[in-house]
Amino acid sequence: MSAAARLGRIGGAAVLALCALATLGAHETRPVDAGPLAITAVPVAGAGMQIGPFTLGGAWRLDGSRPDFHGLSGLAILPDGRFLAVSDRGWRVSFPKPGDAGGVTIDSARIPSFGPHALNDLEGVAVDPDTGTFWITFEHLNAIARFAAGAETGKAVQPAAMASWPRNTGPETIIRLRDGRFIVIGEAVSPGRSRSHIGVLFDGDPVGDGVRRPAEQPRAEQASGAQGRIFHLAMPNGFRPVDGAQLPDGRVLILGRKFSVLTGFSTSIAIADPAKIRWGGLWQAREMARIDSGPLADNYEGLAIEPARDGGVHIWLVSDDNLASIIQHQYLLRLDWPAP
Repeated sequence: MSAAARLGRIGGAAVLALCALATLGAHETRPVDAGPLAITAVPVAGAGMQIGPFTLGGAWRLDGSRPDFHGLSGLAILPDGRFLAVSDRGWRVSFPKPGDAGGVTIDSARIPSFGPHALNDLEGVAVDPDTGTFWITFEHLNAIARFAAGAETGKAVQPAAMASWPRNTGPETIIRLRDGRFIVIGEAVSPGRSRSHIGVLFDGDPVGDGVRRPAEQPRAEQASGAQGRIFHLAMPNGFRPVDGAQLPDGRVLILGRKFSVLTGFSTSIAIADPAKIRWGGLWQAREMARIDSGPLADNYEGLAIEPARDGGVHIWLVSDDNLASIIQHQYLLRLDWPAP
């Protein structure tokens, strides 16, 4: 690489760094009329390439007709097969998979108790596939909210077990397990040699009746019964957890993100078994695949899992463009795994 090319790469990475740092500020979301939104999925080359044990089944760039269609940070699948995504600016967006029919909706996640000017930086979303009820994590508020299917407003709680989490690197990941338990993981790196990430395994719905109660040791209880057990997640190779979902066999995939001024964004997909979570213990995730080079490398923050007809799974990833669509994109990837 020539000196000029190296300088150009460093300069471009510096711009990426500024964009990444810009997302660290507080995001004030005000309730406004959502209005219409149209989303186009533009195919991107790369189908058929191998990414670890996965095959890239498709790649698309998502473009929206509204200027606020940016910053997608969490992804889940609704009972009707459409996606549900949440954004850094407090929006929740539902839209069909590429090639499928279905409506597009966009609305702000309204929590009356937070007030109209709350810092609604939405990061994670999980859906009950039977009822369509969904849960969203609020990073700056260290909060979890529950919405009934189709509801415009929801109930929220700020769990005592998460009260001390840093407000800018709070609950990035929420995973609803099929047995009704929830895993919530913060992005912040804990002090100590393990460089782990603090998490909470809730025995049930973490929101309950939406009323916070004082912490109880060794469990932190909030609302009407859901209790949280603290653990620590060890991610591979310095990646930070940003989303996750459960596989049909009970294990979970965890999406990891890493940023370097010299190389830009890197993405990791790791696997871990919830049966091995122990209160106060270290939960180890193992890396399976990585996206850290090529045209599809970007800031992926959303992961959803869909059963495939052949018995395998489709793993969907969405990237957060950090409101910097000139140098980043909102990519949607489908990774196919025939034998999870």
